[in-house]
This record gives sequence, structure tokens and C-alpha cells, in this order.
Amino acid sequence: MSRAERRFVWTWTAVLLAAVFAPVAHGYWVAPPGWDFAGFVGREGSDHYAAFSWIRQAVDGEVLFRSLYTTEPHGRRVLLPLFWLMGALARASGAPVIALWYAVQALACAALVGGAYRFSAELSEDVPTRKLATLLATTASGLGVAAAAGDLPGRPIDTWMPEASAFGALAGSPPSLPLSLGLLLFALARALRYRRGGRRRDAAAAGALALGAGAVHPPALVPFYALAGAWLATRPGRRVGGLWLAGLPAPLALYWALAPALDPVLSRLHPDPPAPSLGALALGLGLPLALALAAAPWPAVRREHPRLGLLLAWPALAGLGLALPLGCARGFTLGLQVPLCLLAAMGACTLFRRVARDRGDASLRGEIGAALAAALVALCALGSFAAWLGLFRQNALQWPGRYLPAGYAEAFRWLDAHGEPGEVVLAAPVLARRLPGRTGLAVFEGHFALTLDRLAKERFARALFRAPGPADPEGLAAVLARNRVRYVAADRVSAGRYGLSPLGSRYPFLPLVEPVYRNAWVEVFEVRAERRGDPGTPWAGGSWRGP
Repeated sequence: MSRAERRFVWTWTAVLLAAVFAPVAHGYWVAPPGWDFAGFVGREGSDHYAAFSWIRQAVDGEVLFRSLYTTEPHGRRVLLPLFWLMGALARASGAPVIALWYAVQALACAALVGGAYRFSAELSEDVPTRKLATLLATTASGLGVAAAAGDLPGRPIDTWMPEASAFGALAGSPPSLPLSLGLLLFALARALRYRRGGRRRDAAAAGALALGAGAVHPPALVPFYALAGAWLATRPGRRVGGLWLAGLPAPLALYWALAPALDPVLSRLHPDPPAPSLGALALGLGLPLALALAAAPWPAVRREHPRLGLLLAWPALAGLGLALPLGCARGFTLGLQVPLCLLAAMGACTLFRRVARDRGDASLRGEIGAALAAALVALCALGSFAAWLGLFRQNALQWPGRYLPAGYAEAFRWLDAHGEPGEVVLAAPVLARRLPGRTGLAVFEGHFALTLDRLAKERFARALFRAPGPADPEGLAAVLARNRVRYVAADRVSAGRYGLSPLGSRYPFLPLVEPVYRNAWVEVFEVRAERRGDPGTPWAGGSWRGP
């Protein structure tokens, strides 16, 4: 890479950082007086709150984590080094977790841009192609914004899989996702360099970078092993270095394959989404897919880019992985847009040079190519731009949940001060999502993928906050005891948003509890001591309802 290329990478990183953090700054700016902004924008936020729950466990001194969104007893077997590091730094320095969150998000942006350019540079000698590929890979989106929403797996993947769009992941997902993609691209670039030159230090660097990508987001190891294995299979002489490349991330891959599976609770969490249909995949990848399909068979592109076959291995293996019932669809969609955007850039640059050459005036050729490239990037990024503008509109609407009155923070502080590790709060929905990350306490239910039997638990919990509710106090007491519930918490925003009874109602659980905290927005009840279950007693069998 030349100095000019490095300058391009850093300049584009700065542009993307400004775009990513502008909605966040706007969110703070438009916060109503006396209300707190959650600190992030994008999707509903379940994954963000789950990330904060991992970080909070590290702040409390834990190294291995457990789900704080389900009550079934299970071990601490979740290994997430990035969130552990963030929590450990917050614990040691006293820095706000949200500040570390933004620092990692900025690092993710730099890694994503740098990784996309490095990967492109290993497969194309043409600098304009590298630049266009990087611009497309970090801005392009699918057609989900324009397509009608449907049920999974037929809905365009860019509307339900954050892995489908690099910019969407950067702007609207926890920073672990784009950071892992950036590290994955650096690892694959090093693997390609090792395949070409045979230097073992490149193999060791590829393995170390893959280990980093897996430590940040374990599904990143799926495309790494698939691609690196396929590439090295065509160069059988690369054996010793291949051991470094495959061996360094192997312990982490083995841990994630075995440790959660050995726990009867964790093995049923994190359900992989269904493999998307062909239409959902095509719409979710959008225009880059169409351009890639047009560029791949073009003889002129093949002549200009002799390593095209190595690039084509990525979408081919991803398609095979999504077609087979392998149970790791998320891994195969991670970064899939990158090779498609590089293919699209190869075809576009070949076409642009022909158009500029036909103009005859050599002084205009550069300007014509740049204008055509800018138009292509703008066209492919229309969906991302619309989604980006939508982030500002969401802030302006001041959605309850993303914005909460200061009374919620006071209630979180009270629960943090009075609750003990291992205790459970049965909370209304808005509180339930946020409580683990703010207090370190577990909740009865609150996350779509981290709560066992979530739908049934959700129905049960919401019935408790509707007066008069079910008239079975003894049955209710048995459920509270079995799930080790110490506190029950209701709030005004949940009541208004989900049609629950207002604060101060005659809830069905009142005969079993005592009021211990209340402000204008939140009320907390403590289950009477004789009605509580023993936090140290494991379940003998059955489910959360009973044996």
C-alpha cells in the first residue's frame, strides 16, 4: 500500500466515524429535560442490552459469564473476551462503560475500513478497484428498505440479520460485530498472503487475527475456517504454516463448540436464525449481488484480476453453508457483502475505463471514472442512507425505551445497592431488558435469544402486571419461589406501551410481596421471605413452572 492509499483509508475512516456518531450525538441533543438517552441508536436494542449485561458481569469481577435473562440454573461458561476486557477496564479505571463502548465502536470503524482495503489489495492490483470496493463494502445495503416486510425466513436479510450490511452493523449494532468483521478481513488478507508467499509469519498473523475475530464475535471463525481451508487446499505445500493458521484460533473454536453444549440450559440458548430463502438472500444483498453476478463471467475482468477464482470461493462457500442444515447461518452471512462488492468494483472499473477511453479526451478520463464511481456508490448506498436518516427520525420521536425518565436510573441504583448476585427480578418489559446491564441482577425474562421458553414466560409476566389478573396466589407463589424471584418491578412506560395496568393497581402478586421502593415512574416490591426460593438450591427437574 502506498502513502496515498493509506491516506485514503484514514480519510474514509474519519468520514464513516462522523456518519456513525452523528445520530448518537443527535440522540443526546434532543433528549427531553429530565430524561436519559440510552447512548446508542439502531435496532430495538435487545442485543445492545445483552452486551451491557456481559460487560456488567465483568465489572462485578466475573471472567466467564452466564445469561442474566433466564432463571434456569446454569453455569458460567460464556467466554466473551472483548466484553470482559471492557468490563475489567471500567472496573479498574472507573471510566463509564458507555465511554469504552464508543472507543470500541471507533476502533471497529477503523478495523472495518482497513480490513476491507487490505482484503481488496490482496486480490486486486488495481488501486481504483481497491478504493471503489472499500467504499461499496462499507456503505452498500440491500433492498430491504423498499421490499415489503414478511415472515422469516422470507424477509430480506438486511432487515433482520445485521451481518448483511457492514454500515448497518457499524451504525446500529453492538461494536463487537463490525470489529470482528474488520479483524476477519485482516486475517483473510494475511491467509492469502501466506498462500502466495509461503511465509510462516503471515500464517501466524492470520491465525492470531482470526483468534481476535473469534474472541470478539465467535461466529467469525466460520467463514475464516471455510475460506482459509479452501484456499490452502489448492496449495498443498503450505502445511507447516497452515498449522499455525488453523491452530491458533482452534482452542477458542473448540471451546465454543463444546462448552455451551455441555450445559443443559446454555445449549438451548442463542438459537441460530433460520437459513434465509433465496429471495430473502438476494434482496438483502441488493445491487452488489447483481453487479457481482454480471462481473464474474466477464473475460475482461478475469484477465485484469487473475486471482478472481480465490475471491469467488467466498460466495460459493457461503451459499453452500446456507443451503446445508449446518446450524450456523449467521457465520456464513458475516462479511458476505465484502466479496460481492469487490467483484462489483472489478466489473465497474473495467466498464468505466472502457467508457472513459471511448470519450477520446485523455484529460477527462479520470474525471469521468470518478463521477461514474461516485454515482455507483451513491446508488448502492441508498438503503443505508435512508436507514441513517431514519435514526434521526427515531431520535426526534423520542421513543419510550430509548429515552427514559431519570426516575428509572434512580430505581436501577436502588436495585443495584440492595440486590445480591444470583437474585432474580420479575420486571415489566421495558425494565426487564435494561436491568441486567444496569444492576448485574438476573431477570425472569427479557431477551428473545437468552430466555428459555420466552414466549410463555412473557405471557406469564405480563399477566402479573394486569389487574386483577389470575386469582391463584399459591400457584403464583410456587412459580416465584422456584425461579428465585426476590423483587417484582413495574413501570409507567411499560404500562403505556404494552397495555399493562398503571402503577398503584391491585396486581395479583400483592398478597405475596411488600412495597420497598417507589418513585413517579417505577415501583418495586420485595417477595416476602417465607415465599422466596433458596438461590443455592438447584432445580430437581421440570421447567420454570414446576416439576
